[in-house]
Amino acid sequence: MSKKIDQYLKYIYYSSHDLNNMYTILARLNQNNNSYEWLNNSLINEQISIKNNYVPNTRGYVFPYESWIGLNVKSGKSFEEFINDVKKKSIKIYVSLDRTKVKETTDKIFKFLSDNNIECQSEIGKNLRVDTLTIRVCNKEDVNKVINFINDMDYTPNVFPNPFLMNMGKVSIARDGGILSYNQVLSNYISDYFYYNTSYNENHNDWKDVNCADFIKFLEKKLLDINKEKEPDLYMITDIICRNASGTLTLEDILNYGEIKEKTTTYSYNKEFSSNIDKSEEYKILITKLSDYYDSHREYMINERKEIYDNGIDYAHAVIENYLRTGNIGFFTRKHGNIRDFVQKNFDVYTMRTTVNNIGWNSIIEASKQTILKYNSTTNITGKSNEKGIIERIFRGEYKLENGQGIFNLFTNNNNARSRLGYLISPSMARNILISRLNIDPYNYNPTYNELENNISEIINVILEELSLSRNSKII
Repeated sequence: MSKKIDQYLKYIYYSSHDLNNMYTILARLNQNNNSYEWLNNSLINEQISIKNNYVPNTRGYVFPYESWIGLNVKSGKSFEEFINDVKKKSIKIYVSLDRTKVKETTDKIFKFLSDNNIECQSEIGKNLRVDTLTIRVCNKEDVNKVINFINDMDYTPNVFPNPFLMNMGKVSIARDGGILSYNQVLSNYISDYFYYNTSYNENHNDWKDVNCADFIKFLEKKLLDINKEKEPDLYMITDIICRNASGTLTLEDILNYGEIKEKTTTYSYNKEFSSNIDKSEEYKILITKLSDYYDSHREYMINERKEIYDNGIDYAHAVIENYLRTGNIGFFTRKHGNIRDFVQKNFDVYTMRTTVNNIGWNSIIEASKQTILKYNSTTNITGKSNEKGIIERIFRGEYKLENGQGIFNLFTNNNNARSRLGYLISPSMARNILISRLNIDPYNYNPTYNELENNISEIINVILEELSLSRNSKII
């Protein structure tokens, strides 16, 4: 394994000039012995054929999702319960397929998964990759069944996954960490390893420091820097990458990590509002760095979709939101004084969430206070019987007014309250902060109608209590 990783690292180090493109390299670079091939064949026709020919039953169905076609087998659970299990418990099985074998092999695998009621989510992309078919198996008892079935199939692939995945015959194994993607974390580490631990910028042809043993040392240092209690998912993925590169990883290690992770991630979201962490000044510096840099740009890529932002601050918020949601440091650029390095030194995901929640909550309270003082009434904040207030609109995700202006424009700008709020957070960040304040995970918030109504009433009362007011109060 170490020899393959040595060769792989040297090849991509030598051939790639874009460190921010590492995720795509890991997905498209086929390493076959000592030769390398870039994969990019379209699989759209195969996707259509699979979707049209697969006959769903009561347990499984084929679904389209952006550029993917997939199979869900959810064993009678609600969709929310199923997706939660996929995120938190599933083992990822990667199947490398030649283009000529994609439809035939996928049809057989989908049928096996459905016929055997194996709870999973499976996806096949629109382009050929080294991990063309990904199967997320929810129950660890089913993992060996799937692995054995695929390894017993009558085909020999000429496409191989990247060597940083645990190989088991015709499949490779990994594990995501809730919101964190195994391959995304891996791609970030390889990029950082090249950038910080080699003479990449001065002499691109110098290979002396690029090898598996040195990369393992780099990962071991990363492990020491991760707070296992606060970031168990990141620790798990890093540990799996490190042990696989060292040749000490077993399938049982990957399967049993789930029990550890579930015990360590059950914490109260209100703990993210903490006076023990004060990174407000560093956060303001980050916002300024990002907005200054992106003010000179207008069109960017987020989640592989083109979105146009009016100004740098909008995109700065979008970058931070993506980091908060995914834990992917790769959303931050290395340009403009190496913003990514600044984030790595100051903000793990837990620290960033705590900082955003604290600074955002204080800004929401101040904007609410100034608005109440200006109009001598709480109704702008709380709403009336036939009219929604500002807080309810934000909580419902209604970020635009009828006239096209942003929701924050309903706050007054007395004492610069609205400007400060809009500079530090976006309306969608404000919504997540309000939800978190109720001790609810904003990234898994799917309320019923009654729950939503109760939560809105509850958060309005929390704000009024913070301001020592009641509904319909007059300010004297």
